[in-house]
Amino acid sequence: MSLKCIVDGKRIRNKRALHLLLKKDLKLSDYYGNNLDALWDEISSSIREREIIVKNQEDLIENLGEYGKRFMTVLYDLDKSVSNFDFKMEKGRGF
Repeated sequence: MSLKCIVDGKRIRNKRALHLLLKKDLKLSDYYGNNLDALWDEISSSIREREIIVKNQEDLIENLGEYGKRFMTVLYDLDKSVSNFDFKMEKGRGF
C-alpha cells in the first residue's frame, strides 16, 4: 500500500508546515532534515511506495515563493527517477 500525501497550496503557508505534513503523511524517518535535499534522499533511497498529490499549485508557489518552485522541480525529478514514487497535480477547489 502506497503512502499518500496531499499538499494543498491554499493551506501550506511556509516551509515548516510543508515539511511537517510530508514527514507525517509519508512516514519519513526521525532524522528527516526538513529540506528538499532530505526529501530527495528519503524518497529515492526507500523501498516504500509513496505518492504526493499537489493541489492549488499556484497558491503553493505564491505562499512559498522560490522554495515552492524548487519543491515542484524536486517532485518532477523524483517522479522521473524513482520507480516507487508517484507525483500528481490536481486543480483544487479549496475548502
